[in-house]
Amino acid sequence: FRGAIEFLLMAKRSDEAFELAKLHGQVETYTGVLGEDIQADDALNVAQHYETVHEPGLAGKYYALCGQYPKALKLFIQCGEKEVHRAIEIVGKARSDALTHQLIDFLMGEP
Repeated sequence: FRGAIEFLLMAKRSDEAFELAKLHGQVETYTGVLGEDIQADDALNVAQHYETVHEPGLAGKYYALCGQYPKALKLFIQCGEKEVHRAIEIVGKARSDALTHQLIDFLMGEP
């Protein structure tokens, strides 16, 4: 299905490519083809998909790419120690006092 996904993306039919990728468990292929140039709306679709299939680390990554830093941080914190480095990166990018305090609370062990 990789070829079909690539073709649909080259034809600027990202919605169809994403649906095909979801249907056949190829979302990683879809995101791999788009790479770092993924558009915000595509990143949001991917983030929502990963959140639905209970992959909070991947969901957080794509929420961050579309600028939804509070949502990304929440998901990274859900992952615990495994995604602390990404949580720190998000707080740095967001430059938000509220997110900084949320991360500090997490690091200090507060709920």
